[in-house]
Amino acid sequence: MNGQELASLPGLLAVTPPRRSARGREHDNLIVYFMLAGNTPFSIEELRQLMDSAAKLFHQLPGSLTSAMRKAAESINTTLLESNLASAGRGQHVLGLVVLAVIRHNQCTLLLSGPTHAVWVSEGQSRHIHDPALSGKGLGSGQTIQAYFSREPYHSWREKGFVRVMMQTGRTRDPRLPDVPTLDELMNEYKTAGGPRRLAALALAATDFGRPIVAPPGLAADKSKLLRDAFMKTMKDPELLAEAKNKNFDITPSGGEELEALAKEVVRQPPEVVEQVQKLLGQ
Repeated sequence: MNGQELASLPGLLAVTPPRRSARGREHDNLIVYFMLAGNTPFSIEELRQLMDSAAKLFHQLPGSLTSAMRKAAESINTTLLESNLASAGRGQHVLGLVVLAVIRHNQCTLLLSGPTHAVWVSEGQSRHIHDPALSGKGLGSGQTIQAYFSREPYHSWREKGFVRVMMQTGRTRDPRLPDVPTLDELMNEYKTAGGPRRLAALALAATDFGRPIVAPPGLAADKSKLLRDAFMKTMKDPELLAEAKNKNFDITPSGGEELEALAKEVVRQPPEVVEQVQKLLGQ
């Protein structure tokens, strides 16, 4: 590093969950692989402090695994962005390339940010994990990060038919899983009561929202309709669909009216349902 040979590999950290891990992190073993690109000098100690801080933050965060991984990467991004803003006048710049791997029991979840690669090797076969369109340029280039998530051996098992998906949490069936029922369908079939239905609707609403595009409050109805129609037409554009297919993107848009109805359903949930969801998410 910095032109010096080292006896050990810098930028690699493996951490087992500490005794006082947050709820949901008790079985998450974290591996951090971190590299820097650019001309801003960083010492080995500074590199290690960045990784140690991110790893410590990860195990302190309750809730979903991917959210904790993203926030750990965001903590590195904040430090690098501050460094870039402070050194811009000197012509110095740095980008962080990071791979986070969390091993929980027999499953591995990956986060890649920056032009990074990972290879999953299992049963004599390998899978190249790399998506520059989603992983972006790297950490330190902006206030928000771009990250690509992957999970193994789920993808390999699903492709080989080794596992069977029993249920989908979305309100509509994924075209890739046409024979797998949704949770709504199962609740209808088994006549689930209102309380559990409201709990499921609130807990899983983020799946249906996806990445919503919003406008400011008070937007005129005619302008709202214009934007909604334009968006749905764009989602059917042949060139856009061809580019999405080439980049392995899934295009499954939801209309504005559908998301507006979902938002109203979410905010109408009674306090006791909100409290139950917060307990489930460890917040």
